Amino acid sequence: MNILPSLIRPPILSAFRHTEHSVVLRKIYTAQQLSVDKYLKDRQHIRMSLQDDSIKLKKAKLKNIIKMPAIPSSQIVNQLTEFMHLIDDTDDDFRLLEQALNKLKSAQTENLRKYAIGRIVMKTLYHFKKDQLAIKFYNDANFRDKFFGSKQTHLIFFDLLYKHSEYTELLKHFEELRKQLDSKQQIITRSIYVLIFAVCYQQNTEESFKYAQSLNEQYDKKITQAHCIFLSALALNQNAPHLTNQFLSTLWPSAHEAIISLRLLAFLKMHKFVDVLQFLRSILLIYDNNKTPKTDVISNEAIEMAGQVFDESCQDERLRNDFQQMRDNLQTHGYCVEKTINKMIFEPFREAKMTTLNYERLSIQSEFNQFF
Repeated sequence: MNILPSLIRPPILSAFRHTEHSVVLRKIYTAQQLSVDKYLKDRQHIRMSLQDDSIKLKKAKLKNIIKMPAIPSSQIVNQLTEFMHLIDDTDDDFRLLEQALNKLKSAQTENLRKYAIGRIVMKTLYHFKKDQLAIKFYNDANFRDKFFGSKQTHLIFFDLLYKHSEYTELLKHFEELRKQLDSKQQIITRSIYVLIFAVCYQQNTEESFKYAQSLNEQYDKKITQAHCIFLSALALNQNAPHLTNQFLSTLWPSAHEAIISLRLLAFLKMHKFVDVLQFLRSILLIYDNNKTPKTDVISNEAIEMAGQVFDESCQDERLRNDFQQMRDNLQTHGYCVEKTINKMIFEPFREAKMTTLNYERLSIQSEFNQFF
């Protein structure tokens, strides 16, 4: 039975509904994490050092080079690398980029990966939001094998597709990469797995949930806090709060605010009102008794949802009063943060706040462990 039909409907939590505004949340990695920031700094430095006429001449030089029947690959690479720091967002410039790559692709005698040209190409496409051109390159096996073999290049490509909601293409290329690396007994980086779980969360379908669960079972040794948060939120949206708690239990004793908020909502979804109170009481015990700095630890949105659930669905007046008292304590002591749960899920992960606490010294009931 659904709780709070006005708030919780498919997708279960209104906070998780995907609207046109949620596009601002489609950002998993920063430019710095993808090393795109260095490309942008180099690009700015090179362009500022040249006059417009010089830039035009360098572009013309690349055009002439790729027309030559025989020319060393290294010379094309040098000109192309400089060109990608001078390129403008025009059809002519990106047509020239594609022609230069085709010229390089035809060079069969050299290992083109040693030039790392693929990473610069992908950073360029990422900066100019050319997801369709990136897909075109990746769909060409020769392009992909010759230029885009590095882990960083794959990550930039997948993140570019994620930002533009190209989920079908992203999953297709992920499966192709997985098969390719499995055959070589190599592994996909955890960073890419985070994107895949984020895609499943964004899709929010029964099929995407099954797919995410399958990945979780097959690659549990690679699962991290970020994966589990996306998977747990998806489970909640797919009406499986018991699985939300199961997934989050693997993260004990992490205290990321998204984890605490999702756990609270899972208990609410199952109408486990006593567990909700024990859970919130445990949070207050940890932070009050240990004089931990009073930082935001739980979404105020989740607390308000809980209040509405208790008012409408809890028949025990004593439990309702206990919750009201705990809500007042959490809000008064600054433990609630004014962020949507959706925003919490997509925020960069900070170091857990509870990992260094001595739970035994606190003499908290053994039941506490079931919550973390």
